[in-house]
Amino acid sequence: MLSRAQRIHLPTQFRRVIRRGAKAHKPTLVCYAISGESVVNRYGFVVSKSVGPAVTRNLVKRRLRAIAAELSTSSPVDVVVRALPDAATVEWTQLRADFTDALAHA
Repeated sequence: MLSRAQRIHLPTQFRRVIRRGAKAHKPTLVCYAISGESVVNRYGFVVSKSVGPAVTRNLVKRRLRAIAAELSTSSPVDVVVRALPDAATVEWTQLRADFTDALAHA
């Protein structure tokens, strides 16, 4: 899983990545990425109530965190992933493919 140093926590950090970062849209998620301020990749996840009830939202967040832990990039980046309602219904492989494609485009 992601360590504390690999997570985006502060609202100001989320805003910076969303406003200034490159955006890539997929059917299950929207990915924002910007070159990082730290020496490690940092990830933040936004899963709203439109995705589903709390159990479903937590499942989607766990899946996204697991995918992020597997990924590696050559230079440190800050990434914010906003899950869309379709993220709750797709299979793990499709969610992973969308995440990696969106990160590559952003």
